[in-house]
Amino acid sequence: MEAYVELQTIGRGSQGTVCTVRHVAEGAIYLMKRIHVVEHQARRAALREAQYLQLLQHTAVVAYRDCFIHEDSLCIVMEYCAGGDLEQWVARKRKERKKPSETTALRIFAQACMALEHVHAHRVVHRDVKTSNLFVARAADMSASSVVKLGDFGISRVLGATGDLAATAVGTPCYMAPELLDERPYDYKADVWSAGCVLFELLNLKRAFEARSMPALVRLVMRGRGIGFPVLDGAFSTDLRRLFATLLSPKPRDRPDIVEILQAPVVAAACDRVRDGYAGEASPPPD
Repeated sequence: MEAYVELQTIGRGSQGTVCTVRHVAEGAIYLMKRIHVVEHQARRAALREAQYLQLLQHTAVVAYRDCFIHEDSLCIVMEYCAGGDLEQWVARKRKERKKPSETTALRIFAQACMALEHVHAHRVVHRDVKTSNLFVARAADMSASSVVKLGDFGISRVLGATGDLAATAVGTPCYMAPELLDERPYDYKADVWSAGCVLFELLNLKRAFEARSMPALVRLVMRGRGIGFPVLDGAFSTDLRRLFATLLSPKPRDRPDIVEILQAPVVAAACDRVRDGYAGEASPPPD
């Protein structure tokens, strides 16, 4: 902890805090999550997991800088994204009553999928893909040079081998796949469902699944296609509507994997635009 100076607390919850820190030697600003982990064995397991996640190095993934145990907390130091998160961006658009274009939403979605391709290739299931865990690193106006990064791997799970399944139900309920809500084993396809929920939210400025109570939400998700189940209307392209329908397939085997999503023409074209944006600007512009 001697290497960092805490600057400002920007979030606080039951399990810990989030603050900005300055690296003493570098002078660079980072984000630090301090997670309370009292039990010794759990602390070691959490540290081991955090150290593994430092292997995730991709333009569309929030970069991990450091992790260590300080007192009774696991401290994870990561890249600071000054543009906030997509939940805030969606809220601003909703207040302005201005839906983003299909092109803009797909450019954001493509970056989330590029991040998940990298994460899944390292046998990691994120388990909490949602707009508040997608961060804006530059071009907060979502122009062609915008960079959106997947972050917050606090509840991610490393799967040991191909075909391995996880069984612990965690995540944010309105983004959780049916198999998670039903406490059945799951794999990378759970992240695909959550990505579909994010895509719907970007296009419509409202969550794909909303209900007045947790039981009602579970019933809505579990009953599958029918009244109340999210669909994209005719305002969107046919290719996008077809893709979206597969993302929220109730059965995991009917969902595409992340590679198949990236190969879909409507997403592949968005990926090309994203890469052009990455190449067209070497440094972040002023907000």
